[in-house]
Order: sequence, then C-alpha cells, then structure tokens
Amino acid sequence: MSHGGLRVVTSVLPGGTITLPEEVRRHLGLQPFDDLAFTVENGVIVAAKVKETCMQYGTED
Repeated sequence: MSHGGLRVVTSVLPGGTITLPEEVRRHLGLQPFDDLAFTVENGVIVAAKVKETCMQYGTED
C-alpha cells in the first residue's frame, strides 16, 4: 500500500451492494450520489470518482 493509504474491510451484500465506511468516504471526499468508476488491476479493485476521472475512464460527466 502506498504512503498515506487507507485500508478497511467491508462486505458485499447479496444484491452486490458495497458499503463504503465513513472513514473511506471522508478520506476521498465522497458525497451522497457521487458516481464511482471501478476497475480491476492485478486482482485489486480500484474505485475513482467519475467526475474527476471521466476522460480517463471514457465516461460522461
């Protein structure tokens, strides 16, 4: 994990919902209804705010 990183454990619910703990949301500045883009890199899930990375992930703002 990189310097300044954050690691927490959470669960995937039966419907696929993932709860992001408050500590993670605060660390990333996430607000209700923010969109996230998920990628898998070398078996690791990477999530990023869509509005900040829309060009990188080919999504619309």
